[in-house]
Amino acid sequence: MLRLIGTIASLALFCGAAAAEERSCEMLGTLLSNGNCQDGDIAKIAGIRADDVPDAIQTYCDFGSQILTLPDKGVMTQISGQSQYVVLCKFHERPSAPKN
Repeated sequence: MLRLIGTIASLALFCGAAAAEERSCEMLGTLLSNGNCQDGDIAKIAGIRADDVPDAIQTYCDFGSQILTLPDKGVMTQISGQSQYVVLCKFHERPSAPKN
């Protein structure tokens, strides 16, 4: 019984430590740099035009994790009249390809 309690306590400690290490960060559009995001953070990139979504995902998201793209129903979308999106992903910045 004591061994079972010790195992459960160590598992709870391990899970608590893993959850404490996970961070989140926010970026506004692709005009700004990565802000306070570090590799492995859960990134929320808001205010992205539909044409810029693939570039934002390619530049800022880890392809080994889930990437979620949602329509942005915020005020800026309504003001601009253009569809904008929010991308949620695990942050991993890559250097952008040179533009010709």
